[in-house]
Amino acid sequence: MWPWSQANHLRDPRTPGNNPETLDNPNETLSRRFREHAHRLERFFALAGSSADIGSRFPDQPQWKRDIQFLVEVRAYMAKLDAMDREARGLPVARDVALYLAQLTSAVVETGGVTDLFAEAGLETADLTHLNDALVAQLQKSDTPHLAAEALRRLVEQKMREVTRHNVVRQTAFSDRLQDLMVKYMRQQLTSAEIIAKLVEMAKEIANDAKRGDQFDPRLSNDELAFYDAVADLGSARELMGDEVLSGIARDLVVQIRKNLKPDWIAREPVRAKLRSTIKRLLARHGYPPAQAPAAIDLVLKQMEHIANEWAADGNASA
Repeated sequence: MWPWSQANHLRDPRTPGNNPETLDNPNETLSRRFREHAHRLERFFALAGSSADIGSRFPDQPQWKRDIQFLVEVRAYMAKLDAMDREARGLPVARDVALYLAQLTSAVVETGGVTDLFAEAGLETADLTHLNDALVAQLQKSDTPHLAAEALRRLVEQKMREVTRHNVVRQTAFSDRLQDLMVKYMRQQLTSAEIIAKLVEMAKEIANDAKRGDQFDPRLSNDELAFYDAVADLGSARELMGDEVLSGIARDLVVQIRKNLKPDWIAREPVRAKLRSTIKRLLARHGYPPAQAPAAIDLVLKQMEHIANEWAADGNASA
């Protein structure tokens, strides 16, 4: 059995003992217990394996030494997968995991390197443009479909962060959908083939989302599109006002916010109050539904928090 295959099995949510909802202690999943025991085994071997007479006392040392190295390599794969998972979600890699991965380059365990997740899943590169029908069918028939699903999920998360970099509405929507899909997969409400198909569908949707601003006339920049989403996705605003008016609001918001934005606006309540009043008057001038205006103002301010630092860094230059 290959180490990456065993790591795939231990991380698979369908493997007995990996579903937190069925455990007395949700933190004691099979994958977590394996990592902890493998770590203890590795430390014990590092201490005892260097004994001068261990070879004479244990003639079968080469055999169980290979077994220990195999288990340690499986743990190495799991650590790398965990690190890639956090990186895909934009989270920092834990220091102990980062240190352990760095140590893999040493001669303590000669594993020949940890194989790249995407290559093992059948993806030549971490690129959504390679997801044609033939490759999707290949992934669905893979001997390690969970590994393929993991690789696709990371691709989706990475592309999502790239495309929705400062768009709080779209980022939240895609994140919630992805989380819902993975929960259903963990609960075995979706098969491996089904989750792969849905992840591919979502990947293509996210890739197309990067071009959504081109649908407007004139085209909406990424900044303008983010504020368009902030005012358009509330209640019946889009139905009542239409895209032309809402896109006009978005353009005006970007102009007015840039004009009134100060570097320390978050810490200065008078500046925040002035911005709030500016947004409120702008929405009223365009006839924005009064009942939805308070929520829209809050969402616009939240959107500002995602993009204001970048605006301040480039001197409020237009995107």
